Amino acid sequence: RRLKRKCTREVPACALCYRLGKTCEYAETAASEAFTGISAAAFFPRPAEAFPLPFFLDSEYLTSQSVNALSWSRHPYIHQIVAEHLDDDRVTLCEHYLSTVHKWLPMISRKRLFNEVNSDATEVDGCLAIFLLSM
Repeated sequence: RRLKRKCTREVPACALCYRLGKTCEYAETAASEAFTGISAAAFFPRPAEAFPLPFFLDSEYLTSQSVNALSWSRHPYIHQIVAEHLDDDRVTLCEHYLSTVHKWLPMISRKRLFNEVNSDATEVDGCLAIFLLSM
């Protein structure tokens, strides 16, 4: 059920008609009546889509990273740290994490986590190892 909403007759287009993509159709009134109480923002076209604000705060946020900062080749000592502190049974570690912390703070994909844990170690970068160490 749709509620009937009335055009507010703002110039050049009211917010309702603009949002619905309609053209405001109403009789022209005297210029003195039409422009009273209208802000300057009504005369400027609105963008169809909002521009991402983080672009202005941190321009590197929207640029792709050229080199993976945590690749195995750049930091060979990650292998040693992982071997010292991480058990071989990573699936059990992930299942324990998903049954405890993930219930209250679901921030990772269960499917993707198990795909990366079960994949070949040479294909995975240091991000997974650091994530597993943080568990």
